[in-house]
Amino acid sequence: MAICPGVKISVTALAVVVVTAGLVLAQGDQKVKPKADEQVIEAKNQTRSKPEEGAAVTKNTGTEQPAATRAGSTTCDVWVSNFTPWVIHRLYIDRQPWGSVGRRADVIAYDVVAGPTRLYAEADFTDGSTKFWGPTVVNCDRYSTFRWNLR
Repeated sequence: MAICPGVKISVTALAVVVVTAGLVLAQGDQKVKPKADEQVIEAKNQTRSKPEEGAAVTKNTGTEQPAATRAGSTTCDVWVSNFTPWVIHRLYIDRQPWGSVGRRADVIAYDVVAGPTRLYAEADFTDGSTKFWGPTVVNCDRYSTFRWNLR
């Protein structure tokens, strides 16, 4: 028997090829059986377990911290907005170092003692000069946020 001109294949060899091809196709068509207690949704050759009804979808990364709360009824927050193109290297609140503020960035200082609050900020430059804001004394009311805009 000749399939292609010049190529001779015996009937036995052809039967082996056809049977082998049939087994490969039959193995590829087998589906994975789900466990008895698991419901399955099949779509586009994918097997997924069906979500339980009423189950809440939550995403827990493990890095979330609890929400910040006030230390007491005698505190306020100070929100510092840096509208300048410079990094504020030192921020002082009530004469205590509080950190730094990036270019065109914001920072919030939580739980500052309410009442008269002294604010001061400095930016350093490569030529050795310093630009400063303040000192200024503002009234920071209890349970409120005072915003200090640096321009």
